[in-house]
Amino acid sequence: MTAFNPFSIVLLVLSSAFQNKVTVAAHAKDACGPRGACRCFPQSPKETVDCGWLGLTDLPTGIPANVSALYLQRNEIKKLDEESFQDMMILETLDISYNKLADFPEYLSSKLIELRLAGNKLTKFKKDFFLRLSNLQVLDISYNKLADFPEYLSSKLIELNVGNNQLGNMDLAILSPLKMLQVLWLENNDISYTSTAFVSGMDLLTELYLRGNYIKILSARSFINKPYLKILDLANNNMKIESPRALSCLVNVETLFLSGNKIENISNESFHSFNHTKTL
Repeated sequence: MTAFNPFSIVLLVLSSAFQNKVTVAAHAKDACGPRGACRCFPQSPKETVDCGWLGLTDLPTGIPANVSALYLQRNEIKKLDEESFQDMMILETLDISYNKLADFPEYLSSKLIELRLAGNKLTKFKKDFFLRLSNLQVLDISYNKLADFPEYLSSKLIELNVGNNQLGNMDLAILSPLKMLQVLWLENNDISYTSTAFVSGMDLLTELYLRGNYIKILSARSFINKPYLKILDLANNNMKIESPRALSCLVNVETLFLSGNKIENISNESFHSFNHTKTL
Protein backbone atom coordinates (compact mmCIF):
# COMPACT_ATOMS: atom_id res chain seq x y z
CA MET A 1 0.00 0.00 0.00
CA THR A 2 1.39 3.41 -1.01
CA ALA A 3 2.07 5.74 1.91
CA PHE A 4 0.07 8.98 2.06
CA ASN A 5 2.27 12.00 1.21
CA PRO A 6 0.63 15.30 2.21
CA PHE A 7 3.51 17.24 0.62
CA SER A 8 2.62 15.84 -2.81
CA ILE A 9 -0.98 16.94 -2.35
CA VAL A 10 0.15 20.50 -1.56
CA LEU A 11 2.34 20.59 -4.67
CA LEU A 12 -0.51 19.30 -6.81
CA VAL A 13 -2.88 21.97 -5.49
CA LEU A 14 -0.33 24.77 -6.03
CA SER A 15 0.48 23.56 -9.55
CA SER A 16 -3.21 23.40 -10.45
CA ALA A 17 -3.81 26.89 -9.06
CA PHE A 18 -0.90 28.32 -11.07
CA GLN A 19 -2.14 26.69 -14.29
CA ASN A 20 -5.64 28.06 -13.71
CA LYS A 21 -4.20 31.52 -13.12
CA VAL A 22 -2.27 31.42 -16.41
CA THR A 23 -5.32 30.10 -18.30
CA VAL A 24 -7.53 32.86 -16.89
CA ALA A 25 -4.87 35.48 -17.65
CA ALA A 26 -4.50 34.30 -21.25
CA HIS A 27 -8.19 35.00 -21.88
CA ALA A 28 -8.62 37.95 -19.55
CA LYS A 29 -9.91 41.21 -21.01
CA ASP A 30 -8.88 43.72 -18.36
CA ALA A 31 -5.34 44.38 -17.18
CA CYS A 32 -6.14 46.00 -13.83
CA GLY A 33 -9.02 45.97 -11.37
CA PRO A 34 -10.28 43.29 -8.95
CA ARG A 35 -10.30 40.60 -11.64
CA GLY A 36 -7.47 42.01 -13.70
CA ALA A 37 -4.93 39.68 -15.28
CA CYS A 38 -1.92 41.84 -14.49
CA ARG A 39 -0.15 43.24 -11.47
CA CYS A 40 -0.84 46.97 -11.30
CA PHE A 41 1.02 49.38 -9.06
CA PRO A 42 -0.52 52.88 -8.97
CA GLN A 43 1.98 55.56 -8.00
CA SER A 44 0.21 58.84 -8.75
CA PRO A 45 0.52 60.45 -11.23
CA LYS A 46 2.08 57.39 -12.93
CA GLU A 47 1.33 53.67 -12.87
CA THR A 48 3.33 50.48 -13.45
CA VAL A 49 1.56 47.52 -15.08
CA ASP A 50 3.24 44.09 -15.11
CA CYS A 51 1.64 41.55 -17.46
CA GLY A 52 4.73 39.43 -17.97
CA TRP A 53 4.80 35.60 -17.98
CA LEU A 54 1.00 35.19 -18.09
CA GLY A 55 0.49 33.30 -21.35
CA LEU A 56 -1.38 36.23 -22.87
CA THR A 57 -2.32 35.94 -26.53
CA ASP A 58 -3.64 39.50 -26.85
CA LEU A 59 -2.95 42.86 -25.28
CA PRO A 60 -5.29 43.25 -22.28
CA THR A 61 -7.80 46.07 -22.33
CA GLY A 62 -8.15 48.51 -19.48
CA ILE A 63 -4.47 49.45 -19.22
CA PRO A 64 -4.52 52.85 -17.49
CA ALA A 65 -3.73 55.84 -19.71
CA ASN A 66 -1.28 57.08 -17.08
CA VAL A 67 0.89 53.96 -17.29
CA SER A 68 4.58 54.86 -17.36
CA ALA A 69 6.03 51.33 -17.30
CA LEU A 70 4.37 48.40 -19.10
CA TYR A 71 5.80 44.87 -18.99
CA LEU A 72 4.45 42.26 -21.42
CA GLN A 73 7.48 39.99 -21.77
CA ARG A 74 7.33 36.20 -22.18
CA ASN A 75 3.77 35.91 -23.47
CA GLU A 76 2.25 34.54 -26.71
CA ILE A 77 1.17 37.81 -28.32
CA LYS A 78 1.25 37.57 -32.13
CA LYS A 79 -0.35 40.82 -33.24
CA LEU A 80 -0.92 44.36 -32.02
CA ASP A 81 -3.29 46.97 -33.43
CA GLU A 82 -1.87 50.28 -34.66
CA GLU A 83 -3.66 52.08 -31.82
CA SER A 84 -2.51 49.63 -29.10
CA PHE A 85 -0.33 52.19 -27.31
CA GLN A 86 -1.86 55.38 -28.69
CA ASP A 87 -3.48 56.52 -25.44
CA MET A 88 -0.41 55.84 -23.29
CA MET A 89 0.95 59.37 -23.57
CA ILE A 90 3.44 59.20 -20.68
CA LEU A 91 4.76 55.70 -21.33
CA GLU A 92 8.50 55.62 -20.58
CA THR A 93 9.28 51.88 -20.38
CA LEU A 94 7.87 49.16 -22.64
CA ASP A 95 9.03 45.55 -22.52
CA ILE A 96 7.30 43.21 -24.95
CA SER A 97 10.25 40.91 -25.51
CA TYR A 98 9.91 37.19 -26.24
CA ASN A 99 6.49 37.15 -27.80
CA LYS A 100 5.58 36.22 -31.40
CA LEU A 101 5.33 39.61 -33.09
CA ALA A 102 6.13 39.86 -36.79
CA ASP A 103 5.44 43.60 -36.95
CA PHE A 104 4.98 46.44 -34.52
CA PRO A 105 2.61 49.43 -34.24
CA GLU A 106 3.93 52.70 -35.60
CA TYR A 107 2.77 54.95 -32.78
CA LEU A 108 4.53 55.07 -29.41
CA SER A 109 4.84 57.82 -26.83
CA SER A 110 7.61 60.31 -27.62
CA LYS A 111 8.50 60.13 -23.90
CA LEU A 112 9.67 56.52 -24.25
CA ILE A 113 13.08 55.96 -22.64
CA GLU A 114 13.37 52.16 -22.69
CA LEU A 115 12.07 49.80 -25.40
CA ARG A 116 12.65 46.03 -25.35
CA LEU A 117 11.50 43.95 -28.32
CA ALA A 118 13.99 41.07 -28.16
CA GLY A 119 13.02 37.52 -29.12
CA ASN A 120 10.20 38.25 -31.56
CA LYS A 121 9.92 37.69 -35.33
CA LEU A 122 10.48 41.25 -36.50
CA THR A 123 12.01 41.63 -39.96
CA LYS A 124 11.95 45.42 -40.30
CA PHE A 125 10.73 48.72 -38.90
CA LYS A 126 9.09 51.50 -40.86
CA LYS A 127 11.74 53.94 -42.01
CA ASP A 128 10.76 56.76 -39.63
CA PHE A 129 9.65 54.53 -36.73
CA PHE A 130 12.48 55.68 -34.43
CA LEU A 131 12.38 59.30 -35.60
CA ARG A 132 9.67 60.12 -33.06
CA LEU A 133 11.47 58.29 -30.23
CA SER A 134 14.02 61.04 -29.67
CA ASN A 135 14.26 60.39 -25.91
CA LEU A 136 15.08 56.69 -26.18
CA GLN A 137 18.07 55.65 -24.06
CA VAL A 138 17.79 51.83 -24.01
CA LEU A 139 16.84 49.75 -27.07
CA ASP A 140 16.90 45.94 -27.27
CA ILE A 141 15.86 44.44 -30.61
CA SER A 142 18.09 41.36 -30.39
CA TYR A 143 17.05 37.84 -31.45
CA ASN A 144 14.78 38.94 -34.27
CA LYS A 145 15.12 38.60 -38.07
CA LEU A 146 16.23 42.11 -38.94
CA ALA A 147 18.20 42.38 -42.18
CA ASP A 148 18.67 46.17 -42.03
CA PHE A 149 19.97 48.33 -39.24
CA PRO A 150 17.23 50.73 -38.06
CA GLU A 151 17.51 54.35 -39.13
CA TYR A 152 17.07 57.60 -37.19
CA LEU A 153 17.98 56.18 -33.80
CA SER A 154 17.94 58.55 -30.86
CA SER A 155 21.21 60.39 -30.24
CA LYS A 156 20.50 59.87 -26.51
CA LEU A 157 20.91 56.07 -26.70
CA ILE A 158 23.12 54.65 -23.94
CA GLU A 159 22.50 50.92 -24.50
CA LEU A 160 21.79 49.30 -27.87
CA ASN A 161 21.36 45.56 -28.45
CA VAL A 162 20.97 44.42 -32.08
CA GLY A 163 22.70 41.08 -31.54
CA ASN A 164 21.58 37.83 -33.17
CA ASN A 165 19.84 39.25 -36.21
CA GLN A 166 20.71 39.03 -39.92
CA LEU A 167 22.41 42.36 -40.60
CA GLY A 168 25.04 41.00 -43.00
CA ASN A 169 26.93 43.74 -44.87
CA MET A 170 26.02 46.48 -42.47
CA ASP A 171 27.91 49.77 -42.77
CA LEU A 172 29.08 50.43 -39.21
CA ALA A 173 29.45 54.12 -40.06
CA ILE A 174 25.71 54.38 -39.41
CA LEU A 175 26.56 54.15 -35.71
CA SER A 176 28.80 57.23 -35.61
CA PRO A 177 26.01 59.71 -34.62
CA LEU A 178 25.37 57.69 -31.43
CA LYS A 179 27.86 59.69 -29.42
CA MET A 180 26.28 58.89 -26.02
CA LEU A 181 26.35 55.13 -26.54
CA GLN A 182 28.06 53.16 -23.76
CA VAL A 183 27.05 49.52 -24.39
CA LEU A 184 26.68 47.99 -27.88
CA TRP A 185 25.77 44.39 -28.81
CA LEU A 186 26.21 43.37 -32.46
CA GLU A 187 27.19 39.73 -32.02
CA ASN A 188 26.20 36.91 -34.40
CA ASN A 189 25.05 39.05 -37.31
CA ASP A 190 27.43 37.89 -40.07
CA ILE A 191 28.67 41.46 -40.36
CA SER A 192 31.46 41.64 -42.93
CA TYR A 193 33.73 44.62 -42.42
CA THR A 194 37.27 45.50 -43.42
CA SER A 195 37.47 49.24 -42.71
CA THR A 196 40.08 50.44 -40.22
CA ALA A 197 38.17 52.64 -37.75
CA PHE A 198 34.91 50.69 -37.66
CA VAL A 199 33.52 52.08 -34.41
CA SER A 200 34.43 55.73 -34.87
CA GLY A 201 32.48 58.45 -33.10
CA MET A 202 31.33 56.41 -30.09
CA ASP A 203 34.01 57.61 -27.69
CA LEU A 204 32.03 56.80 -24.52
CA LEU A 205 31.77 53.05 -25.19
CA THR A 206 32.44 50.88 -22.15
CA GLU A 207 31.27 47.52 -23.57
CA LEU A 208 31.40 46.29 -27.18
CA TYR A 209 30.25 42.82 -28.31
CA LEU A 210 31.16 41.84 -31.90
CA ARG A 211 31.48 38.05 -31.49
CA GLY A 212 30.44 35.80 -34.38
CA ASN A 213 30.85 38.16 -37.34
CA TYR A 214 33.31 38.52 -40.24
CA ILE A 215 35.45 41.43 -39.13
CA LYS A 216 38.66 40.59 -40.96
CA ILE A 217 41.32 43.02 -39.79
CA LEU A 218 42.30 44.95 -36.68
CA SER A 219 44.41 47.99 -37.49
CA ALA A 220 46.01 50.75 -35.43
CA ARG A 221 42.86 52.85 -35.95
CA SER A 222 40.22 50.22 -35.11
CA PHE A 223 39.71 51.35 -31.50
CA ILE A 224 41.27 54.78 -31.49
CA ASN A 225 39.77 57.21 -28.94
CA LYS A 226 38.07 54.55 -26.82
CA PRO A 227 39.48 55.45 -23.38
CA TYR A 228 36.49 54.05 -21.43
CA LEU A 229 36.24 50.65 -23.14
CA LYS A 230 36.36 47.91 -20.49
CA ILE A 231 34.83 44.85 -22.20
CA LEU A 232 35.65 43.92 -25.81
CA ASP A 233 34.41 40.68 -27.39
CA LEU A 234 35.90 39.92 -30.83
CA ALA A 235 35.76 36.12 -30.66
CA ASN A 236 34.91 33.99 -33.72
CA ASN A 237 35.58 36.53 -36.47
CA ASN A 238 38.41 34.77 -38.39
CA MET A 239 40.27 38.01 -37.86
CA LYS A 240 43.91 39.02 -38.30
CA ILE A 241 45.76 41.73 -36.39
CA GLU A 242 47.35 44.12 -38.88
CA SER A 243 49.26 46.21 -36.36
CA PRO A 244 50.47 45.69 -32.75
CA ARG A 245 49.00 49.08 -31.98
CA ALA A 246 45.51 47.78 -32.72
CA LEU A 247 45.30 46.56 -29.12
CA SER A 248 47.81 48.80 -27.37
CA CYS A 249 45.39 51.75 -27.44
CA LEU A 250 42.94 49.83 -25.20
CA VAL A 251 44.36 51.27 -22.03
CA ASN A 252 41.42 50.50 -19.71
CA VAL A 253 40.18 47.15 -21.07
CA GLU A 254 39.46 44.66 -18.28
CA THR A 255 38.03 41.78 -20.37
CA LEU A 256 39.12 40.87 -23.90
CA PHE A 257 37.90 37.88 -25.97
CA LEU A 258 39.95 36.95 -29.06
CA SER A 259 39.38 33.18 -29.47
CA GLY A 260 38.25 31.75 -32.80
CA ASN A 261 40.35 34.09 -34.95
CA LYS A 262 43.34 33.78 -37.29
CA ILE A 263 45.81 35.32 -34.88
CA GLU A 264 49.09 33.42 -35.13
CA ASN A 265 51.08 35.53 -32.71
CA ILE A 266 50.74 38.76 -30.77
CA SER A 267 53.75 40.88 -29.95
CA ASN A 268 54.48 42.11 -26.43
CA GLU A 269 53.92 45.63 -27.70
CA SER A 270 50.23 44.85 -28.12
CA PHE A 271 49.78 44.39 -24.37
CA HIS A 272 52.17 46.91 -22.90
CA SER A 273 49.30 49.20 -21.86
CA PHE A 274 47.04 46.44 -20.44
CA ASN A 275 47.35 47.51 -16.82
CA HIS A 276 43.70 46.83 -15.93
CA THR A 277 43.06 43.58 -17.81
CA LYS A 278 41.55 40.81 -15.67
CA THR A 279 40.31 38.35 -18.34
CA LEU A 280 42.04 37.54 -21.62
